[in-house]
Amino acid sequence: PRLQAPAAGARGGDEVQGLRPYQRGDRPRDIHWKKALPQGDAPPQWWVRERLPPQGQALWLRWADTAGLDEEARLARLCAWVRLAGGQGLRFGLQIPGGQLGPDSGDTHLQACLRALALHGLPEGAREPAA
Repeated sequence: PRLQAPAAGARGGDEVQGLRPYQRGDRPRDIHWKKALPQGDAPPQWWVRERLPPQGQALWLRWADTAGLDEEARLARLCAWVRLAGGQGLRFGLQIPGGQLGPDSGDTHLQACLRALALHGLPEGAREPAA
């Protein structure tokens, strides 16, 4: 998702923050139907409006939201989202294969999320610094 700070007076939940590929379970009302029109012989790609979470609720940055990218690109995208969310002081959580970090904000949370992404895919023994 593209992250942006909510506009003054924004209620959250109604403000669109960007588009992402459709995933089963998305609400039909959130599909961007004009972008769903077929382009030539290619099958239509459905795009869904991503909305800012309602005020007081956390933003979740999910591995599933990077579907279609290879593993390195997924990690790079999530790192960028984490840095954007952390830099804007948003309360966010991170879900990646093998675990999740619950919603929080602040530099400690930002560093924990970046560390989890940096260590993703490494064997358990390689995750701790050498003594």
